[in-house]
Amino acid sequence: MQSTRSRRFEGKSLIITGAAQAVGKQVVLDAAEEGARFLVADRSPIVEEVAAAVEAAHGPDRAIVMVEDTRPMLETSGSCSGLKTLSVRSMSL
Repeated sequence: MQSTRSRRFEGKSLIITGAAQAVGKQVVLDAAEEGARFLVADRSPIVEEVAAAVEAAHGPDRAIVMVEDTRPMLETSGSCSGLKTLSVRSMSL
């Protein structure tokens, strides 16, 4: 089934932390409808189910999964200037 959403994230990569549940999960699902590819991260292994749902609906190789504490990644993400990436920090500490 073809989505009626725009394709504003086509060709873009998003880093979504806290992607296993709630807001982070919904951001992943919505942006996938709009063409995004992802690095999805969460401390919970449930994040693997989110990535699998994206790939089942939108094809393979759409998500890279990290199951770990993402705080160190977030501390260094500010030094990644120049990347065409949207980072959504959606996690509770």
